[in-house]
Amino acid sequence: MAKQSTYLSFLTGIFALTAFILMWVGGLRCNYVKFTDISGTSEPISREFGIWFYQYWSTVVSTDGVYIFKTCHSYPDIANIDPSWKAARAFDVLTIIFAIALIAMKCVEACCLDPDRAPAHKKFESPLLLLTALCQGLTLLLLSSNACTNNSLAHWGSAEFPETCEMATGAKCAISATVLWACAALTSFQERKAVEEERTAVEPVSLTEPLAGP
Repeated sequence: MAKQSTYLSFLTGIFALTAFILMWVGGLRCNYVKFTDISGTSEPISREFGIWFYQYWSTVVSTDGVYIFKTCHSYPDIANIDPSWKAARAFDVLTIIFAIALIAMKCVEACCLDPDRAPAHKKFESPLLLLTALCQGLTLLLLSSNACTNNSLAHWGSAEFPETCEMATGAKCAISATVLWACAALTSFQERKAVEEERTAVEPVSLTEPLAGP
């Protein structure tokens, strides 16, 4: 029967891996926030913006009609990147760095042949996961930045966009990743406690009778 620490280690890995994927999807694409057309058209359009990139629209006119192509582009120089926006970027970078460090730690742990001899850095895993969750959550500062309020790039033809944005796929992924990083921190802490309890439950074999002399 597998040990409780084994199950907890598996859960930690699942939570962290899912959070890692959501982190990339949410932070490095151009759909963190969006502005939806409020002009009352039958098919409202939305302009989407990310922490690092924004959704660029280009039109192609052909004999079959007009086509709009959407791609992710870097922000132009006219973008007013305020302190909240810069802070969101900084926390996004920190989240990526901590996440890569956690993956490296997990790889070292997986290569350890004796599971009872956990690496010395194992005790830092839970605090680092919690710190990653904090940094991931603070990327939501983008919601209070110029990317979300009075965005000068939120315009398209005769469409009317609101002054403030709403959360798009990226922000929702960031919230989910924050929760999953926190769950991974909790299971990692419980895993370390379970390992210690399993070690103390095994009594070392000792000699109770003195050795007989020759």
